[in-house]
Amino acid sequence: MNESFAVPRLDAFSAIDPENARIVFHGINKSGSWAMATTLRDAYAAAGREQEFQCHYFLGGPYEAFARRVGSSTGPGFFVGHSLYGALRPDPGRVWVTVFRHPLPRILSCYQWLKNKHQDEKPNKPYPPLAEWIRARAGKGHSLVTQFGAGFGRNANSLRKRLTPHDFYQLSVDALERDVLCIGLAECFEESIFLFASLAGLPAVAPWERDQRNPGRPLSSEISDEDRAVIEEVYRYDFKLYDYAVRRFRAQLESARFGPALESYKARCEGQYNDRLIVA
Repeated sequence: MNESFAVPRLDAFSAIDPENARIVFHGINKSGSWAMATTLRDAYAAAGREQEFQCHYFLGGPYEAFARRVGSSTGPGFFVGHSLYGALRPDPGRVWVTVFRHPLPRILSCYQWLKNKHQDEKPNKPYPPLAEWIRARAGKGHSLVTQFGAGFGRNANSLRKRLTPHDFYQLSVDALERDVLCIGLAECFEESIFLFASLAGLPAVAPWERDQRNPGRPLSSEISDEDRAVIEEVYRYDFKLYDYAVRRFRAQLESARFGPALESYKARCEGQYNDRLIVA
């Protein structure tokens, strides 16, 4: 790394031995996991531990094959992928982490990503307008609550058909309390990078860079009041789960002592985040 910022090891992670830990990062779609993975990949390489870092985004191939690789690993390692929670058999030696993003810009990112893909593949076929697309997902499609409420195991599709967003919200909170050690927030990305790097025993990180692979995505301030109201109503349980994630995140930071390095890092990365909605 040409430019690096020291990351202190937190007492909160003293029970985790980074030389033997198997850390699995379940990347919630359109929540900053690509930028996080890129930053941590470079930090692992700078620490001479690049063989420990495995990310499906960069490796490619079927998700199922990557999940089998993660499930059979005896560690140490840091594994990143979108469809991992529920796809792996329970293992008490595994450490789960994830990053949440405010539901409003996140769902706009999901919509624009799929719209761009559709227009590339079927340029002569119009894509549904935002409000219509949101209502069709009924609070379950591309939602936060299904990530941990349904997961990505064999019964995921059946659960998504049978259960309600309220059910998934309750199941998600239970799953996060039971299984996920560390929660990051996209809106507090620098703090989240430091948390994950400290957990992994990485001595330093480089400045992160925004993922710019989703051109045309409207800012949350650019959509109509009507579209915003539809999102807030249909995805109301995503907003509730995000509020839970914010409380968990803040509780983690209460005992974190990163010192001036974090403030310097935040100043260096200022302006990278696009459409950052400050959490209340």
